[in-house]
Amino acid sequence: MTTALWSADTRWLVLGTVIGEVALWEGDTLKVHKVESLPAHKVFSGEDVVDNVPITAMAGNNHGNLLVSGDRDGLIQYCDEIFREVKKIPDAQKGPIRGLSFSPLDLKLVSCRY
Repeated sequence: MTTALWSADTRWLVLGTVIGEVALWEGDTLKVHKVESLPAHKVFSGEDVVDNVPITAMAGNNHGNLLVSGDRDGLIQYCDEIFREVKKIPDAQKGPIRGLSFSPLDLKLVSCRY
């Protein structure tokens, strides 16, 4: 696991992995509920995955059900509550994204590189 965050109600623990997946754990029992592969954090050649890109940062918005993930290659991906891609921003930064944070009203997102 490379990054983690709790849902606002502490019902879920969301973990990002070195192979571009998100693992959803139940907060009370800490049992795996779901593991979802995020295609945005993979490198494809045709239909085949040729590289897994580590998720290096995650943030959840304050007023809704969005999860934002950033990776080693500088890509940012917005997902809904079932980890379906909503928006992808390739090359959002040059280099790994080390931190992500929403503004209090969710109007802005900041990303950090170092």
